Amino acid sequence: MTLTIDTESADSLFCKDWFMFGTAEVQHVETFYLSGKHQIVFKNLSPDAKADIKENGFHVYMFCDGYVDTFISAFNFALQFLGGFGTDPNTPIFGSHVPEYMVEANLAFLNHSMNLALEERPITSYNYDESLVNSGDFFSILRLDGLDPIIMYGSGSHAGHSVMALRMDGELYIVES
Repeated sequence: MTLTIDTESADSLFCKDWFMFGTAEVQHVETFYLSGKHQIVFKNLSPDAKADIKENGFHVYMFCDGYVDTFISAFNFALQFLGGFGTDPNTPIFGSHVPEYMVEANLAFLNHSMNLALEERPITSYNYDESLVNSGDFFSILRLDGLDPIIMYGSGSHAGHSVMALRMDGELYIVES
């Protein structure tokens, strides 16, 4: 399978554009220094990859910054996800808690990408009367762990997950959508 790209009108003699072309299975990064037609040949594609490209084409991402700035940006993006992997809340970085650097990275991402400036609330727990919770009551959840902010960005929501109360046989359950 061959992808043809036509570049033109460079801003300067040393101008370059770099792109990532991708599908669910295929990712390719290419830098173009010269104007004109360029071809990228994809070999050994699986039947699923061919069908996906035929149906959906390639997703094209242009990187406006240089390589170093893009690396720094990718590193800062990765910080949103690196931590809070374990089950013990007392283990640094790998514990179940979201470390402060992750919180800061996620808040910066939401501010930059969605113009959403979250403010910390002084209330961290709430004693509620379970009898006041009814089937169909909605609760929105946000954990600054990388995943929820990406869900927010992709959906345009201000919540990472949605849960709903459901009473069955008088027992209260919280179900996640």
